[in-house]
Amino acid sequence: MDDRLQYASMLGIPVNTCSVTVKQGKSKAKKRKKVDSEQVKQQLVDKVNMLSETSSEQAEEKDISSETQPTANITTKPSDSKRKFKFNAIAVQVVIIIALITTIFVTNSVYPNSGINVFMRAVFGQNASQEDLREYTDFTPTLSNGTVTFSDGVINVKHQGSVYSSVDGRVESVELDQNGKYTMQIRHSKNFVSVFSGIDYAYCQTGDLVYGTIPVGYVKEQMNLCFLGGDGAVIVNYTIVDDAVVWAV
Repeated sequence: MDDRLQYASMLGIPVNTCSVTVKQGKSKAKKRKKVDSEQVKQQLVDKVNMLSETSSEQAEEKDISSETQPTANITTKPSDSKRKFKFNAIAVQVVIIIALITTIFVTNSVYPNSGINVFMRAVFGQNASQEDLREYTDFTPTLSNGTVTFSDGVINVKHQGSVYSSVDGRVESVELDQNGKYTMQIRHSKNFVSVFSGIDYAYCQTGDLVYGTIPVGYVKEQMNLCFLGGDGAVIVNYTIVDDAVVWAV
């Protein structure tokens, strides 16, 4: 025992004894190191957040500026070569149109029965100022199917079915007789007309264009057909071969 304690005991002074245990704490260096690393991490996180917010704000500002910024359309002036080529193309088209008009005029004046004039008349009709002066001999009429007989220029066709125009033309008149039969007169040119009589049903009316492949009426039993010349007289000098009229000229 310690001498001081023994002396105190002899004097009657109460003495308490205790043992003190000293726990070795962590070094300040380690604590400081831990604190520093936590601060560094937090600083890095704050910096990253700040950078992301800054970039998003810049992106929004860029979008807004791009939307509000006016755009200008820049048109380039065509080069001289392109302009010259365009003018040349227009000139060629004008020349072609003039040549086509001249060709139509010449053929219409010199060759009234040429293919192009026949086509133009069929599509657009005959111009009133340019009469179709073709003679009946310029046409080749065909007859509807059936039993055909003819006498003195009048053709009788015994047939039940559709009635077709002999050639293309325009309906000049449609008349209904007392027997309930129709008489249809079709003009093909100034000098050639065909007349159908005995038709039970007429599909056309005055002024209609008719064609050889489209029915103009319907007959139940029989009908008659004759042709008129430029003088209005019935044409008689022809024969019939395989349901086609052959002129005796």
